[in-house]
Amino acid sequence: MTFRQRLNGFLYLLTAFSNITTTLGLLALVTSFVSSGPLIAYTSRAELHTLLRFICAIVISTWLGDIIASRTIGYAVAVREGAGMLWIAPYIAVGLIRAIFLPTWLGGSSVGFTSSGSLSDDIKERDPTHRAPFWPKRARHFFLECHIWIHLTFFLFMLFGVGRRLWTTLHFLAQDSDFSPSLILMSPDFVESMIVNVSWPPILAYGATMSALVPVLYACWPPSVPEYGKLLQRNEARQASYPTKCAKKNIDEDRDQESRFPYSELKHTASMLYVTWLMAWTMM
Repeated sequence: MTFRQRLNGFLYLLTAFSNITTTLGLLALVTSFVSSGPLIAYTSRAELHTLLRFICAIVISTWLGDIIASRTIGYAVAVREGAGMLWIAPYIAVGLIRAIFLPTWLGGSSVGFTSSGSLSDDIKERDPTHRAPFWPKRARHFFLECHIWIHLTFFLFMLFGVGRRLWTTLHFLAQDSDFSPSLILMSPDFVESMIVNVSWPPILAYGATMSALVPVLYACWPPSVPEYGKLLQRNEARQASYPTKCAKKNIDEDRDQESRFPYSELKHTASMLYVTWLMAWTMM
């Protein structure tokens, strides 16, 4: 290989190593939420407002950059890509560690490529007529063999951590406040406690938890996709296959429906609205 080819391969490998740090970040995230203590350290409310202004400006500028960068593929696809990088990061991290760092007697393996066409498909989860039942075949395959139990465990721990922090915050304010519960929810102390203990922007817990649910939902409710042979028509003159009109019509309808009802980016937009509200709250 030439020097440029080797350099490109090395740079691509460096970007792949970011999945290891992403996996470590997810472990640190769930540990911080399960443990007690605030998510951020500060000495005064003025310092808290300054930190919030800086982090909100970073989140909003990153969001605007994502919109500009996704103008070719579409905002919804870019949002799904970002969520996919979170739940797939543990798989890539384990593969890199086994291929590069671990010896064979500790579970290490050599780097190789396996084409998807050579893999057996006994589950047929996307075939509505031949789909394997969820229990026990599909559940064993996805949760044990595909290790989706990791994502389910992460989701449950994050749910426990967020619920525990919510209960601790409300219980502490109810004991140390003379207001009624309705007034506690509107008090500045409650807003500050919620921001510091539960929803510090950019609300990584919310995004990571929703991303962890993607493989779990796929295992429980996989999409029904027709066989690819039924979606193609053969052109004998050109000796090539092309999508049928029905297949292209369904794709266009899905894109049009998604443009009217953007469910995929709804959670991302809600997070941006929350960050914008936080920026305005610090200015009050």
